[in-house]
Amino acid sequence: MRGGLALFVFGIVCAVIGYWALIFYYQHQLPQIVSVEDYRKMARELTRIVSDDGAVLAELGEERRSLVDPSDIPKHVKDAVLAAEDADFYQHGGLDYFGMARAMYRNIRNVRIKEGASTITQQVAKTLFLSSERTVSRKLKEVVLAHELESKLSKDEILYLYLNQIYWGHGRYGIKEAARHYFGKSLKELTIADAALLAGLLPAPERFSPFNSEQKARERRAFVLDQMAQHGFLARELTDAAKREPMRLNLTPDPNLGIGAYAAAMAEREVIEILGAERVKQGGLRIVTTIDVRMQREAERMVRSELAKIDTQFGWAAPLEQLPPSRIPDRIAVMRDAVRGRGIRSGEIVTGVVTAVDAAHKSYSVHVGLGLGRLSFASLSRYRGGRSPEAVFAVGDVLRVSPRLPLTGEWPDDARLPQLTAELGPQAALVAIDPATRAIKALVGGYDYETHPFNRASMSRRQAGSTIKPFVYGAALEAGVITPSIRFDNVPESYPTGGGKWWTPKNYSGGYDGKSYSARLSLAKSINVVAVKVLEKVGVARFQEFLKRVGVSAQVARDLSVALGSTGVSAIELCNAYATLAAAGEFAEPVLVSRVEDSRGNVLYEASRAPRRGTTAEVASWLTEMMQAVVTHGTAKSLISLGRPIAGKTGTTDKGIDTWFVGYVPQLVTAVWVGFDDMRAVDKASGGTIAAPLWGRFMAASLETTPPRAFARPEGVGALGPVEEPTAGTTVNAADLPAQPVPCEGPDCAPPAPSTELLYE
Repeated sequence: MRGGLALFVFGIVCAVIGYWALIFYYQHQLPQIVSVEDYRKMARELTRIVSDDGAVLAELGEERRSLVDPSDIPKHVKDAVLAAEDADFYQHGGLDYFGMARAMYRNIRNVRIKEGASTITQQVAKTLFLSSERTVSRKLKEVVLAHELESKLSKDEILYLYLNQIYWGHGRYGIKEAARHYFGKSLKELTIADAALLAGLLPAPERFSPFNSEQKARERRAFVLDQMAQHGFLARELTDAAKREPMRLNLTPDPNLGIGAYAAAMAEREVIEILGAERVKQGGLRIVTTIDVRMQREAERMVRSELAKIDTQFGWAAPLEQLPPSRIPDRIAVMRDAVRGRGIRSGEIVTGVVTAVDAAHKSYSVHVGLGLGRLSFASLSRYRGGRSPEAVFAVGDVLRVSPRLPLTGEWPDDARLPQLTAELGPQAALVAIDPATRAIKALVGGYDYETHPFNRASMSRRQAGSTIKPFVYGAALEAGVITPSIRFDNVPESYPTGGGKWWTPKNYSGGYDGKSYSARLSLAKSINVVAVKVLEKVGVARFQEFLKRVGVSAQVARDLSVALGSTGVSAIELCNAYATLAAAGEFAEPVLVSRVEDSRGNVLYEASRAPRRGTTAEVASWLTEMMQAVVTHGTAKSLISLGRPIAGKTGTTDKGIDTWFVGYVPQLVTAVWVGFDDMRAVDKASGGTIAAPLWGRFMAASLETTPPRAFARPEGVGALGPVEEPTAGTTVNAADLPAQPVPCEGPDCAPPAPSTELLYE
């Protein structure tokens, strides 16, 4: 008897010693236990990018988690989780010894680690600090960490960590995101039945998910409700009522998620510049943008529909040619020679040949010289035209494509094939800005962000064409060397370029009618020779300085060709420069991110406007009225049908490579660009025929409920009167003009060589 008792006591002593020896052994090998505040700093949260009215446009983050304070978690939600996972949580010291013994017995019987007994404390230890591997060593570490957690944190703090850290299925972490995902509710809106369903998911979230099996989810909900009643968390009559409650799931995805993808990516980059990459990576931010959801949706819809219309109009949706099978190997050899040794850059447009229709992978196999690529059916919605995905192209079709990722070397046909994007039709950019606040209300950087994330609205600099001319006239008006009514003859004029050579600007039409045009009508008709004459009078230096003041930061060449739009600009800066004119000459930087908050609502950044004078209100008013003539008498007459005052300017570079329309009404300024990424010519295209219709459809849809409004004039500035018709040639008399600057001459201000043809509109 005594021997048995001594043996029992000895066993207890050995167990206690072993337990503390285990703790001492692992204590110095395991991570330090964090406080709640430390957890807040280390936890990866979801960042949401929202519109100006709070609609969610994008969600960023490796783990879709949003931290929630303990005070914001209702008692019945906590009770449901405790009943399902650890009813004795507030009574035990962090470990379930009987459960561990039972699990150990079953594991020994099965000769492998098949199950474990984990309290909420142990689950916190595992999910925060350990892997999910099933080994004895990991389990021992879990026990030690659970002991440490219980000794350093309160029960409420441990439960807080658990509810925010644990995985709830479908990529959602933490109770707050689980409630949002499954029910579209806040935690305080959850019913007892809702809470029980969420708690029932925890052992196997994907298997018990109501989106995967409503029956299993309902059974798990009933189990948790019974557990709540059994452990005294819920009265039995409430349990029965909750079981009868129908499951009202969030079956409708957020209707705005994915809208404004180009703007969202741009906003993310901007916040990284403001707060740093590490802070953004941590997440938990609410990035409030200036995007108007309705305008953004219209912008994307109009860009897609207009580009599809242009595809049909110009025949872009068709392959370049159709090869017979016998010629395919020879064409592939030619393509291989073109790219061998240098590879193909990401986004670089190259020629490819369709070699197979791969129905199994829902794609076309396209050879690009280095090997086969995959062109998915899903990416071809723009070019289908009502045809089935398999019938858009055929074997032997020669296409323009680009790789999503850089391609180097050659690869076998049975390798994992790189993804390709079809490059048949042109791309577009659209930016809409409120001139009063400089808020970017809509931004589109291309046909589709998923297939082409390159943002042509902000990252691309394309030649401005005649959209630059209003600023040439503006600089001259500001300097007092012209007036809106002064006349110029539409006749050729040559300018020395040095070395006995001369440059003679050409009009877009290629001819000169010899008539005399007012400055206003010259701008409306986009007469090149007059624009160059005006720039010569004001001087390139003054023009450069004027451009910078109104918002064009691009480098401007010191030659007279810049009057025709040879300067590369982005759609955003060009749109904002026109917004300076719409805002009575006041410049301010465009705003996309208006505010950034952390998960507690603290404001980390707020945009502030710092306006300055770009030009005089008088010059801005004159230019606005002069550009109204572009619509009523010039190159954008198609926009008269909108039935509201519009000021704007078309732009077309040589061979239609770049086509523009930038214009405004008092409430909104919009810039539209259309062209190919690889500068492919679009013969017979112009800003008036391609860009202006897209601009018009977007503005009509965006301003549908906004009454037309006349442009305001500054006090003391009168109207220009009716647009003057051209007259028989009457050359401007320089003696009647105010003092003029010395014309731009010399090597620092030389026009391009005579061989350069600038047939810009």
